[in-house]
Amino acid sequence: MSWINYNDVLNTLISHDFIVSRLDIGVMKRVKRDGHSQKAWYVVHEITLDDGRHALIGSFGYWLGGEAYSEKIAPGADIKLNKDQLDAIKKQHAEAQKREKLKRAADAEKASKMATVAWYKYTPEGESSYLNRKGVRAHGLKFAPSGNGTVAVPMKDTKGKVWGLQIIRGKDRGTKLEKEYWPKGLNKKAHFHLCGSVTGQTPTILIAEGYATGASIYQSTDLPVAVAFDAGNLQPVAEALHKEYPRAHILICADDDYLSEGNPGCAAAEKAALAVGGAWIKPAFQFDREGKKLTDFNDLANFENCSESTIRVQIEDKLTALGWGLHAAPQARNASEGGRVSLERKPAVSMMELDDAVARFIPLDDGTGKYVFDTWTHKIALKDQMFAVLVAGTKSDDVKRHYIWQTRGAYYLDEIGFDPSMKDPSVKLNTWTGWEMQPKAGECSKILATLEHLCSKEKNSDEILWWIIKWMAYPLQNAGAKMGSAIILHGPQGTGKSLIFRILASIYGRYSTVIGNRGIEDKFNADWADSKLFILAEEVATSADKWNIKNELKELVTGETVRVNPKNVAAYSQKNQMNVAFLSNEDMPLPLEGDDRRHLVVYTPPCLAREHYSDALDERDNGGIAAFYHFLMNVDLTGFNRHTPPPKTEAKNNLIEMSLPSDRRFIKHWTTGETKWIVCPCKTMDLYHAYREWCKENGEPWPRSSGVFLGMVKNITGWVAFRKHETGLDGKRTQITLVIPPADILTRSGYAKAEDKTESQWLSECANYFSGDLEKNKS
Repeated sequence: MSWINYNDVLNTLISHDFIVSRLDIGVMKRVKRDGHSQKAWYVVHEITLDDGRHALIGSFGYWLGGEAYSEKIAPGADIKLNKDQLDAIKKQHAEAQKREKLKRAADAEKASKMATVAWYKYTPEGESSYLNRKGVRAHGLKFAPSGNGTVAVPMKDTKGKVWGLQIIRGKDRGTKLEKEYWPKGLNKKAHFHLCGSVTGQTPTILIAEGYATGASIYQSTDLPVAVAFDAGNLQPVAEALHKEYPRAHILICADDDYLSEGNPGCAAAEKAALAVGGAWIKPAFQFDREGKKLTDFNDLANFENCSESTIRVQIEDKLTALGWGLHAAPQARNASEGGRVSLERKPAVSMMELDDAVARFIPLDDGTGKYVFDTWTHKIALKDQMFAVLVAGTKSDDVKRHYIWQTRGAYYLDEIGFDPSMKDPSVKLNTWTGWEMQPKAGECSKILATLEHLCSKEKNSDEILWWIIKWMAYPLQNAGAKMGSAIILHGPQGTGKSLIFRILASIYGRYSTVIGNRGIEDKFNADWADSKLFILAEEVATSADKWNIKNELKELVTGETVRVNPKNVAAYSQKNQMNVAFLSNEDMPLPLEGDDRRHLVVYTPPCLAREHYSDALDERDNGGIAAFYHFLMNVDLTGFNRHTPPPKTEAKNNLIEMSLPSDRRFIKHWTTGETKWIVCPCKTMDLYHAYREWCKENGEPWPRSSGVFLGMVKNITGWVAFRKHETGLDGKRTQITLVIPPADILTRSGYAKAEDKTESQWLSECANYFSGDLEKNKS
């Protein structure tokens, strides 16, 4: 079959760089474009014209950067179509656009997931010949774990979601490109990488095209710089940032593409600035560029007789001319990229200039005006601390008149938070400062063998071992994750309990602590409750106070928030992100309720040979902690999450049995035939007297009162208590009050109601049997 416009359609696609030699009719096709990395699409359908000839209609489109372009395919300008055919073309075009948009969104989401997984496998430290050549540092970048010099720049949205990576390879890249966007299908539009930090109070945000350019500007000005990756993305990024931070001024730092027709870098910058009511600037080279490709601010920093200070002067002059001023943003919730910031402690000072002090401390609105947030320590501090370090002659009114103090605003106490995930929008001032330790491949076999030994007493020891490993790994792979469970490890001394969990605590560094019952009971708890991710509780409860602090420990394991109460500073609530392991040498470390679902309980076996622990300690002291960290970061967590219940263990059953209060333990023992009294309906007070007798024989010094005991019995599902019954045995009519166990228990004990007896006879006889049995077995 022939179509009158077949060659026209084919030539139209080819003119748009489509690599296509023939047309596929009736299906949507995705094809490559010559000279472009992003694919295109077309869809054509056959129609019959009124004159009987056949033609093709449809649409085609392609992506350029983050922008989508599409056009309709019609038979030709000289071909008249009826209304139905015109409507069909319009409908098919709309449907094709919709399908392609959905496909594009699905590809972008898939790429986002792949990029996120890859991003968290990269490491925060490394070397890059590209960065060295450009004279810039790694601001929120990560390095390939292989150490081959490859660096990744994340593309994120304003909420911190990773949409893709720009891979920048080192000099030993072989035939691969130096720069590449990864993975295929990523959506770059309106996504960026941020050098520095931004809050709702940030006065100025800068935007540049490439990473090296943005890093040079950031290093010279200390102002936050968004890297848009190319000129076409400047406007989408500017619009996204303007929407998220409407009070911030936006300055576009253009590439001066003076060698290209129309100077696309400056044209795109001007357009982006107009779209958000911002401004733009291009680098001013003070010497003849002699036709060389010297176009951006990084080229300016590395230009002859120039440096980063040259950039600072030009940016500062521009901001001054605009009346915006030059003010670095305070450290806040996005103080780090990739979950890491510089851990270098700033040198202690006795005096600070006004500008430096105002940049360091952020005012807090708590109703008293006494507190500030210290961006050096990421903690709440007294305002008096700020005033104490100001140089002589500086007054409090000087602070209040300072531009940054006036324009930056204040924060409420509940806007301060500990957010390792960097995703909580309610956290404006983040006390998280990044991981201290980095994982490193190495030997940790002795450490793992010790952990395996600790689990070996249970029949399902392998299941327990891997659950513990994944419980340890999940919060490290997902910073800030609060596990829905805790671990109780108890047993003989010297088995390696502390060795394993103190290694885990070392991985967490400043975000872990070891506590005992004194710490739990102390009203000032900031030393162990503030900004902690892992709590190692060793012998947290003595025999006398196990039940007294049970609820406090339960809240520590499952509570959503924790109240932090420092000395001399206002108390505040913080999201509970602490995961807890309890260690004890006692048989009864902590009481557990019968329906407990939150604890894994393991009773450890006897010690291994002394040489094993000596070797394990040597391994720990020679890189074993970082190696164990590396092992945990590479554990496959498929099918495991923070709510995965712990395996059942015999040790847990034993601990629950030991934790039962005396009244419930008595009922359990009585109904299972472990006492000297028959199991049948009986008088309420007879059962209570039996319980008292049982307490005496079993060393229970504090029996429950009759009201508490019988109330407990009545609350047990299936039991009847306080049943009034009139008995006529021995010729007397007497009203008694009975306790009646459930039918299944009575069937097992042999005292269920017989068919040849009335209920009244059965209850009367059972009550007499139990009374007689109680009298006979009195001690």
